[in-house]
Amino acid sequence: MKPHPLAHLIPSTNEFVLRTLRSLPAALTNALEAIYESETFSGCFLDIAGGWQERIARYDADEFMGETEGPKLFSEVYDSVQAGPDDACHVYSSNAFDMWARDGKGSEKPFSIFQDSGICVDSSNTEMKWGLIGYLVAHSNGQFAMPWGPSHYAYAERGSCGQGWTTSACATVNSRVGICPAMLIEVDGNRLDFDGENKHEKTVTSWWCRSGIPAWLKSWTVANFAFAPEAITQFDGGLDALWKLVGEGGQLHHGSNVTSGGSTPDAWKRIGGHAQTTFGGDRSERTVKFFADLGYRLTTPGDFWVATHQTWGEWSGATAAKFWPPWWGPQPQGAWVSRASSVLERVRGMYAYLPRFKWFPGSGPVTPPPPSASSIQLSGRLQADAGGPIRGTLVATCGQDRGEFIVVPSGDGTYSTVAKMM
Repeated sequence: MKPHPLAHLIPSTNEFVLRTLRSLPAALTNALEAIYESETFSGCFLDIAGGWQERIARYDADEFMGETEGPKLFSEVYDSVQAGPDDACHVYSSNAFDMWARDGKGSEKPFSIFQDSGICVDSSNTEMKWGLIGYLVAHSNGQFAMPWGPSHYAYAERGSCGQGWTTSACATVNSRVGICPAMLIEVDGNRLDFDGENKHEKTVTSWWCRSGIPAWLKSWTVANFAFAPEAITQFDGGLDALWKLVGEGGQLHHGSNVTSGGSTPDAWKRIGGHAQTTFGGDRSERTVKFFADLGYRLTTPGDFWVATHQTWGEWSGATAAKFWPPWWGPQPQGAWVSRASSVLERVRGMYAYLPRFKWFPGSGPVTPPPPSASSIQLSGRLQADAGGPIRGTLVATCGQDRGEFIVVPSGDGTYSTVAKMM
């Protein structure tokens, strides 16, 4: 039997303790003990301080730090991130709505996930990718189009179903497999209909979570939708770093046991473990005034207002429409507003995602670096008649590329080469 992927995290002191009531039939007691001793039993854990969830979280964070390429911490890419002017709105969810309205053609509306059979880590991360793609398309000067949305995908690489997952593990998998679009995919004789949020959520959470992503699909997403090495990092900054992150269209994926506590700004309540994405921020003068006029002020230096996704559909914790600045564009389903300082104070497991990719459909192949002079080889024949110019043809070879050039006199005693027309 294949060992459970998290089996090594179970303490050796783990034991099965069964306390029964007098009225509990002996047959049931015996059945429970038989289940515990069987090969198919994974474990039953009590969620206490220092318990199994914390052990898994530490393991996942260590895996990200040890097994992903590129920078590990946001502080390592901080200097390369451009925040833009302070007096600007950096809530870019409207980009995804605009691109969908222009190019969607049947793709599901952005930020419409209702968490069903999946889990919040992948659902919130899928919504986050809507924002990343929307920003990338909107800021590409027409280079990219977005006729599709992102699918539930990363969770499929788990190799197990129904297990707790963390934002750390999600960041690791995303760095390995990239983004998978929600569309009809046909590659090398393989066909996958991923158009429809419920359809691909069911696929990855009920089937592929056992087997992992099909090899052909993983190769395709890595070849077409791969994150750049510096795009995903563990967030280790404060308000200034978060401001820079949202300024470049980046988003903060995090997990915690808190969420919005009502329809007013910066209301909080405790819940079970839950993952969400803070997808934009704004400290422009008009936004600060907008909330101040409604009775909500910023008192912490460098603070600003942020918006966070929720994947529970239309629920009681969504911010009321009157608290959503109209210049932020349409309010994503379930989105809520809080102070940035409150987010950083309350959430854990924070990972920064920047809209940076190795390549992306529409961008063409990655441009290779210019060849160095030493990597070019010239061969051919040059000749000169008495008193006449040098003439001939050279063949320039660089790697697998070959090209023929004609030597042409410039009139001042020097010569240049021009490509030979075929």
